[in-house]
This record gives sequence, C-alpha cells and structure tokens, in this order.
Amino acid sequence: MSFTGRDEEVTPERRAGPAHTLAHLAHDVKNQTGIGEPARDWFPISFISTFTDWADLVKGPEQQFGNVSCGCTRTAASAPPSWSDKETKERAASPRS
Repeated sequence: MSFTGRDEEVTPERRAGPAHTLAHLAHDVKNQTGIGEPARDWFPISFISTFTDWADLVKGPEQQFGNVSCGCTRTAASAPPSWSDKETKERAASPRS
C-alpha cells in the first residue's frame, strides 16, 4: 500500500510513512510462507512476458488461448516466477529450475 500521484494535501512524510513496497512484500512472503528468496526469485512481472511469448510460439498457432502477458512498468508489479511439472505437480522458483 502506498500513496501515489499528485495530491497536494498529502505531505511527503505521510506519503512515505505507510508505504509497503514490493521489496517489503517479497520479504513478507518469504517470512510467512518460506517460499522464494527476495533478492533472487522476484522479478518485474513484465519480465515474464519473455517466457510467455516464447511459450506461445512453441505451442503454435492452433492453440485456442495464449499465455498471460503484462506490459506494466518494472516498478509497477513484482512476483516470483515459478515452473510446475505437469506430471509430478512439483514447483520450483525460476532460478532454481
């Protein structure tokens, strides 16, 4: 949660005070679930488009639906990409795959 924009009624102190950054979120996920390393496993969501575009090409034009793609800025969202084995249902964070 953060205050953004140009609301002149929000002071710089108020704007910076309650901010919960993407870095905070990455650490909270690690602390609460044990999943992922914040400095290693989290990437801007738009980075994932590289892989989803590749997956769409590999599947071919006969596929009914394409993969999800995000065109947001690198500071707008972040997530720990992971891969799942379709047979074993095992999941691994991208850098460990």
